[in-house]
Amino acid sequence: MKINNISNKNNNLKLNKKAVSLPILLLVLSSIILSGMALFYFNFIDKDASENLINKNINDDIDNVYEKKDLLDFYINDIFETAARDFKKGTSNEIFLLNFKETLYQYKDKIGNYPLKELKQLEKVNEENIQITVNSVILTVNIVIEEDDNIKVVYRYEKTLVKAANK
Repeated sequence: MKINNISNKNNNLKLNKKAVSLPILLLVLSSIILSGMALFYFNFIDKDASENLINKNINDDIDNVYEKKDLLDFYINDIFETAARDFKKGTSNEIFLLNFKETLYQYKDKIGNYPLKELKQLEKVNEENIQITVNSVILTVNIVIEEDDNIKVVYRYEKTLVKAANK
């Protein structure tokens, strides 16, 4: 009899396999809806705000590079004009280079820094960058301007300066 009693209990305990508890169903549905809303928000709504922020930072870096380029242009023109002020026909590359570097070193402060760190690259100017013709002196400079605040921006500054010789 005990055996029959146990088998009757097992038959009574069998549950319907298709039935689902209501709280579990609500939990699963709400988590799916919440996840879908979060993905929608991050993919479509938040994208515009982050693009505006990134573009603003990129524009600031680019503006800084252009400001440095304009300042560098001013300093290089001033150094070149001062070095070529006494340039006469027959002046050699070495003499002009010496004048150029002396003028460049006048821009250093007491600590040895230039107003723009990119001016230090002008110390590498050598006789290959100078071309003296019958009536003029030509100087070619190549400088790299880097800005690395938010993203790395590299600008290659190339300029050819020409000064006619004094008679």
